[in-house]
Amino acid sequence: MTGFLKTLFAKDRPRELIARATVQKALVDALGPPLLAAGFGHFTAGRALRHTEHWTDVIQIRFVKPAHLPGNSPSLHLGRHLDFVPEDAIGGPMPMKEGHPDPKEDQCQLRKTLYKRTRQRETSSANVWYIGGDIGQLAACAAEWTKAIDDEILPWFAQFDCWDALLELLLTGQPDIEHHSRDRVFSGTWNFGNYFSRHVVAGLVALQAGHNDVAVQRLEKALHDGGVVGKEGRVFPLPPVTIIQIRQALEKARA
Repeated sequence: MTGFLKTLFAKDRPRELIARATVQKALVDALGPPLLAAGFGHFTAGRALRHTEHWTDVIQIRFVKPAHLPGNSPSLHLGRHLDFVPEDAIGGPMPMKEGHPDPKEDQCQLRKTLYKRTRQRETSSANVWYIGGDIGQLAACAAEWTKAIDDEILPWFAQFDCWDALLELLLTGQPDIEHHSRDRVFSGTWNFGNYFSRHVVAGLVALQAGHNDVAVQRLEKALHDGGVVGKEGRVFPLPPVTIIQIRQALEKARA
């Protein structure tokens, strides 16, 4: 009887949590090779970057602990930082590394949160994966993320490679942080639609796209308002370096 009770106790005993560092390494090992093939660099501190002429793409693993989940529960986030866009009224200047912008995902003008394709009984969270002490859960998360590279992650970046498509999003698009869109590639896309995005970012993208009339309209509005217009008409002044770059862009658009 004693042996039976010991065996029963061992089966019912909660599994020891897999260390967060072990979870991150397993996910990096799964994501790394296909992302390297797509032009991203190696993961450093859970973040991989891809530099191009005009922007920096970011893929970032985060561990933001919901109240009901252990701290080894990961989420995956994407970002595109438009390197020609100056700092806004809040974020501050972009750090540089080896001559390139070095953004984190939360510093990007466009962001996307990856959402689960299958539900987990351990949590109702739609964008945080439960791992706990189950190596099988970790393997399933890695497999789901790896599958998403070709049919969701890389297509998300690619859809904004066209200047006109990007400009249309900035001018008229609606964020989908709540994962309502039926378009899996677009679903979870956000951090646009605010004043800075609609005017400063859109104006600079319009200039890149050759739509100088739109660039003039949007950038003149930002200069006229004197900064970022927030709730109840409150104006947050733009940094002097940003004002200078907007004026330079206006001169180019008017030429």
